[in-house]
Amino acid sequence: MKYKNILIEAIMNLGDLVALTAIVPLIKKYNPEAKVTFLVKAGFDDLLNKVPSLDGYIVYVYKSGGGAQGIWYLAKQLRTRKFDCFISYDPRFRTELATFIANIPYRFTVGSVFGWNTKTYLFTKRVRFDDYDIDLHTTSATFVEATRRILGIDKVHEHYTPCVKDIRPCLNCLLGGDVRYITLSVATKSEKRSWPAINWSELINRLSEITDKYIILIGTKEDSTLSSKIIENVNDSSKIIDLCGKTSLDELINLLSHSELSINIDNGVGHLAAALKRPTITLFPTADPKRFIPVGPLSIAVQSKREINVSDVLRKVLSLKIPN
Repeated sequence: MKYKNILIEAIMNLGDLVALTAIVPLIKKYNPEAKVTFLVKAGFDDLLNKVPSLDGYIVYVYKSGGGAQGIWYLAKQLRTRKFDCFISYDPRFRTELATFIANIPYRFTVGSVFGWNTKTYLFTKRVRFDDYDIDLHTTSATFVEATRRILGIDKVHEHYTPCVKDIRPCLNCLLGGDVRYITLSVATKSEKRSWPAINWSELINRLSEITDKYIILIGTKEDSTLSSKIIENVNDSSKIIDLCGKTSLDELINLLSHSELSINIDNGVGHLAAALKRPTITLFPTADPKRFIPVGPLSIAVQSKREINVSDVLRKVLSLKIPN
């Protein structure tokens, strides 16, 4: 059966949300007339407006453990949109109940593509997914396979990848002029996945020896303490621009879309840079790159059985042969 108006539960963080964009071209090829809408949490408008072929999105503002009022309001909102299909990859009872109340006739899940078991009660069908090893596939490939099974699409031979497009020129006002640059996203919420500040400082020193490009540190306001610590230990900070906490998501997307190289710790920024088709290097101190590597035409991982050192990263930089 081909559905005409599909709602996708996409209440996810940045990296997973970027990975999920790979399902849009799959659905559109399977059914060009279908409308695809993402249900998302607040804060991602600037990203979603740059996803090709995505027909729209609905922002679900909620508090964890919130009451029934938000569920009822969401259900009323969904009912007016007349969706005929709802897909959830990581079910929450609130959205499960809201889509039931909204009377969306076909409501599908696979339990969870993230590897944990979730109890579901109100879906019309739970598609089998326990025979699929998520640790052997990228997150975007897992979303594509789950979608294929849910919608009954024949075996997929094409390679569907995340895609975000920004065709605007570089927003030079952030940089103070027309400059060539490398972006570094140095922070992660997980201490286990982090890389020491002194290593980032040394990497910048080594990069400065082989290129005259500017180095731009990007991140949230909370990351500015780490970025300041990194800059303190750099030999020459004249070509370093610290934009941690100084960009909107829209400005970040624009910066990444014009970067000549994006080097990132295992976080959502790497997924965004790779989806923008930029050369991307991602450091994996603990996680498995097979599953979590950003997907893009020039995306490579750095992993080591021992601790990742600066030379490991520099070798990957040189392998990309980015012009000086």
